[in-house]
Amino acid sequence: MNLFDPEKQREFIRNFPEREFVFVPVLDSTHLECSRLWEKRHQSWIVVANQQTKGRGRYGRVWESPADANLYVSWVQPNPWGRSLGLLNLACGVILYKAIAEAYGTCDQNLTLKWPNDLYCGDQKLAGILLQSLDPDFSQVIIGMGINVYAKPEDLPSTATSMAIAYPNFQEHEARSKILHQLLLGFQQSALLEYLQKDDVQKKFWEYSVRAQQHFYTYTAFTYTYQGKLNKLYPNGTAQIQTDQGQIVDLTV
Repeated sequence: MNLFDPEKQREFIRNFPEREFVFVPVLDSTHLECSRLWEKRHQSWIVVANQQTKGRGRYGRVWESPADANLYVSWVQPNPWGRSLGLLNLACGVILYKAIAEAYGTCDQNLTLKWPNDLYCGDQKLAGILLQSLDPDFSQVIIGMGINVYAKPEDLPSTATSMAIAYPNFQEHEARSKILHQLLLGFQQSALLEYLQKDDVQKKFWEYSVRAQQHFYTYTAFTYTYQGKLNKLYPNGTAQIQTDQGQIVDLTV
């Protein structure tokens, strides 16, 4: 059953009654729509689109968003880490990694997190995350995710991949629904509190970023771009890399 089938939508509403779901065939951006809805009414909005015309990434980048191909979703989320968006970034990456790996495996050990929260399969990007604070205290944020699911090579830039490309024998017709369900479970307050109590967000991110510790990836911080390996995670969620020139660089979101 397709994610945008009315019965599937009703199933999400039943399973997550605390959320206010909006399913839209075509949007400029789920992130922008979520922000607009929040301005009208402060609710736990979750916006899902089948296609985006102005998908957004970090630093104003465009996220390719063809119809029927991928999962485009944004939602309002309480931030249990308060003013630390760095730790929330790590948690978003960890929860996304777990949602994919538990359902479909680690793609021959090539699935990896790249700081601050991108998900890669080998050297190609599989999913990206965008955070936006809704108040000065960072207590409520919009989390936006773009996950390449069914996209074909011609639908993507050469630096990206999809689950249909990366995973051998991928024949899942309900992948978008399955991934969204796992993500929402992972972002329930009770699940996030476990990370707070155990203080293991950094440990899990480090565990899930092994390939980024061994191979060079592109890191962007404001106007600077580096090729580097992940060298260290700091307690506030920021990171240190070692560049291909041997330089040690501290990165902030």
